[in-house]
Amino acid sequence: MKNNSYNINISFSDADKEACMSVIQKMLGLSALSHRSGILAFEDELANEHDAFLKSALQMAVDAVHPDVIENKLTDAIKAANPAGAALLGKLIVKHCIINIVEGGNTRVIASRLTELLGDKYAARIEELIPAEPVEAGSAATPINEETTRLIAKTLNDKFPDAHLGELSADSDKLLGMIKEAGLSDRLAGVAPDKMSDVLLDIMLTWTVEFYPQPEEPGIDALREAAAGGDIDAMMKLAKAYEYGTDGLPQSNEQARRFFQQAFQHGKEDAVVFVKQMDEEERGDPERFPLTWDNKRLIARRLQAYMPRTDAIHLDDEYVMQIMKDAGLPKSLTDSIPENSELVLFGVKYAWAKHAQYEIGEDSKNG
Repeated sequence: MKNNSYNINISFSDADKEACMSVIQKMLGLSALSHRSGILAFEDELANEHDAFLKSALQMAVDAVHPDVIENKLTDAIKAANPAGAALLGKLIVKHCIINIVEGGNTRVIASRLTELLGDKYAARIEELIPAEPVEAGSAATPINEETTRLIAKTLNDKFPDAHLGELSADSDKLLGMIKEAGLSDRLAGVAPDKMSDVLLDIMLTWTVEFYPQPEEPGIDALREAAAGGDIDAMMKLAKAYEYGTDGLPQSNEQARRFFQQAFQHGKEDAVVFVKQMDEEERGDPERFPLTWDNKRLIARRLQAYMPRTDAIHLDDEYVMQIMKDAGLPKSLTDSIPENSELVLFGVKYAWAKHAQYEIGEDSKNG
């Protein structure tokens, strides 16, 4: 999300805002639908939608148009129509909500953004409009067992050996199509819609960790030898291994900093970001800035569970702060982060991204 997505310098009356409550209810309902069943579920809504502006927004979402293009097109449509009052506010609500939905924001995050648009006075009203999660029979139970998950993952690996798992992990519709093509759709027949994304994530993780051929990584001794010979990639791998305490190495900020600095001196310019982050952490007041290694792991686990498969490293800092609050992280953590501290939030996003990338598969080794 862009920093200015909700920076609207237009005043709306209480009457305008009241008139748009039905629009907010509809958009929150669409957000919940997308969260349960995916954006393609909007296809059923298109046939019955009479509002041309909303219909255009839904069609672009279904067509997987990039959020920036959606924003530009909807903004141009608003300028062309030149509405005012409640009509303008309603279109702005549709625009902001549809962009958030496409970018993967959940319904409560979208509701909090709408509160920013309308003002805190309407927070309770907007909260009341969030649809209740449907209770499905057996949805609290594990939808498929580990054996079935492994069977699906192995069959997909055998049938699609050249699949690009990095791209596939973000395309649930394509993954479902591959499962259908492999003749395994019946294995998912009992999965409740609100559990499908979790099931697909388990299948992808099992496929990745257990069956997908992993590139052979050089051992620590080989990395040390390569780093001594000036190999920047080896320096970065050693630095990150020390930073995260992986690959059999103890967690050590001192060693991590040493290898990051070596990489920087050999031309890896962005390595200095990691060094500065460590310096800032060590200078910070522990009471004001408690982001120790253990706390960063805690935050990464919470955020990954709350919003899986997210390209965390590219999220806007303000959005990350909001997600941390919405995910139920202790206020002692979120309130103590210095305002506008890009390095601190970079550390949070980096820990989250690394957790999403490989730490799930490393838990048994790293505790």
